[in-house]
Amino acid sequence: MFKALKTAHTLFEEQDKWIQKIRMYAAAELVDLALDWLQEEDEIEEITEEMFMDFMSLDTISVYPEGDFDFSDGDMFAGHSIVVEGNINGTFTRAQIAG
Repeated sequence: MFKALKTAHTLFEEQDKWIQKIRMYAAAELVDLALDWLQEEDEIEEITEEMFMDFMSLDTISVYPEGDFDFSDGDMFAGHSIVVEGNINGTFTRAQIAG
């Protein structure tokens, strides 16, 4: 349990840096998928990585003992959230649109 608190503390102390890293990773991994989805809805013709990152907002962060964490943005795409999984060592393992 204390290892998970250490992860949470690290994320909290450097939250601006981590939020930016998470947003950049999610945008790099998901902007093409988001564009395909949005074009099907005929709402937006183009979405850039910068736009994608601006749309994201923190909803929840789950932390785990070995430095792992899950970030969820909440409700970016009509009830679907973006989930990013990573580790405080700086690696990211997955970004997905869920829900």
